[in-house]
Amino acid sequence: MRKTWFSIVTVLVVGALAFVAIRTIYHWTRKPAALATPSPPPVTLPRNRPPTAMRVLFIGNSFIEYSGGLGNIAAELARSAGVKRAPIFEQSTKPFLTLKEQWETTPARARIGEGAWDFVVIQPHMREPMDDPQEMTRLAGMFDAEIRAAGARTVLFETWVYKTNPEQQPDVTQAFQATAASLDADPRNKAINRRVLLARVGEAWSRSLARRPDIRLHFKDNGHPDPAGSYLTACVFYSCFYQRSPVGLPARLFTGGKLWIDLNSDWAGSLQQTAWEATR
Repeated sequence: MRKTWFSIVTVLVVGALAFVAIRTIYHWTRKPAALATPSPPPVTLPRNRPPTAMRVLFIGNSFIEYSGGLGNIAAELARSAGVKRAPIFEQSTKPFLTLKEQWETTPARARIGEGAWDFVVIQPHMREPMDDPQEMTRLAGMFDAEIRAAGARTVLFETWVYKTNPEQQPDVTQAFQATAASLDADPRNKAINRRVLLARVGEAWSRSLARRPDIRLHFKDNGHPDPAGSYLTACVFYSCFYQRSPVGLPARLFTGGKLWIDLNSDWAGSLQQTAWEATR
């Protein structure tokens, strides 16, 4: 009996040793499988922003948010014109913020970094060009560097002034012109297609108020835009992006299924013409 158990144990031990030996020989003599060369991840554009579209990001505050959203209004104008590059206009906005607060506390920089933008619009608070134009220029330069790195072109949103202070508009316009000139002086922006684009919204408002004081551009708080003011602003941006006149575009615009802009043809025609004159 003891011999039988000894024989069984001996067979098991020898078998185990043989199994280990065979696995060791196989491990050291087999050819390793060729490692697949990893393919680089495909370069993809953010969803729904193809290069065939006109891709714009608006960064600012409630001046952009009023009347259904400036980006939405400008996009509706573009669609109604039948442009070849369909508009994809998006917004990163929060009420009351300055450029410094946009830089430090909002997703604006992350949105810029998404890439796949043609233009990025930066809108300072309406007080910035008067209170500290040098600081506005410094912050605009910081945004411009981010925008340039993302492959887009910077658009400065020249703001209007309070209805009660029209005499301040020339100083505001001058501050924006100085900022644009400072950014253009950067050697990295020397190529013509890298120059900063100045959207002369404030100038368009000033012209319209002087020419047609019956057209109410300001909201009842004397600062924010009424629908006519938003419409005029959208016409300026449409002209900037597409280098086309907005004259003849619709006076009634729906955004999100809601009628936000409902102007008579006389008002709309005057605002369209004024926007084109300010842009050329």
